Amino acid sequence: MIDIQAKVREYISDNRTEDAIQELLAWSETHSNSSLRNDIILLKSRFTRVKQQERIGVISYTDALREQSILANSLLDITQRLELPTNGVTFPENKVERGKKVILFLASAPLDQAKLQLEKEFARIFSSLQLGIVEYKLVAEWAITADSMQQAILKHKPNFIHFSGHGETGNELEGGIILINSESKAQLVSGKALENMFRIFSRKVDIEIVLLNSCYSEDQAHGINKHVPYVIGMNDQVGDDSAIEFSTGFYRGLADEEDVEFAFDLAVNMIQLQGLDDDAVPVLLRGSTKASAPQSE
Repeated sequence: MIDIQAKVREYISDNRTEDAIQELLAWSETHSNSSLRNDIILLKSRFTRVKQQERIGVISYTDALREQSILANSLLDITQRLELPTNGVTFPENKVERGKKVILFLASAPLDQAKLQLEKEFARIFSSLQLGIVEYKLVAEWAITADSMQQAILKHKPNFIHFSGHGETGNELEGGIILINSESKAQLVSGKALENMFRIFSRKVDIEIVLLNSCYSEDQAHGINKHVPYVIGMNDQVGDDSAIEFSTGFYRGLADEEDVEFAFDLAVNMIQLQGLDDDAVPVLLRGSTKASAPQSE
């Protein structure tokens, strides 16, 4: 039997939310699961409404992306609740319970910036965590503004923060990450502002890792690293595919070993294995120590 959970994750990774809905709907009908079927029908109706509203201009592309991402998250949550037949075989429980640490995925896709595969990156992270032995709670906030970024950290109290979006090169005032303003367009948040935000939060939130999966984010990483034990930034432009592969490898390693440096090396190697050229771009900062990605032979 096809693994319905793997199939749904694959569809979502490929931005095929509608196919994921249809797959789950068919599964619910085959297994006479009326409760699941009702949930999927509601999600299907919501998905159709969002696509129609985007098509006629009632909602913006950014708002539509946020809604579709919420739907994708709901589908992933549903797959975790499925009771799949095991043909009488009992599988050992090998997940390590340590009081689940929280990973906060912050996504930003302004209308006036190049489109990124944020849903695909999130789904790949989700899949990597599912296959590990250490359990984490993965939560996502989409279309992040300066205001909602603060609120998200207060709300979720994350141990790990992952930012996915665009970045701008420059000094602590001119460089930074790109969030979204009230018109769904780009708003620069400077490295200085980020450093100060993490300084403030370090008094109340146990943040262990910050990953800035955005171009030119090394300078911001250095500022944040004054207040967070581990920070990962990018020392140059990074391609969308490379950013996704890096995330996949990093969380695969983290879920298996809960070792940041091992996870970082695995993430860099993932870029190399895919034949991409950005393996020297990621930089891991640990305290005041910088560990660059190993150079390609």
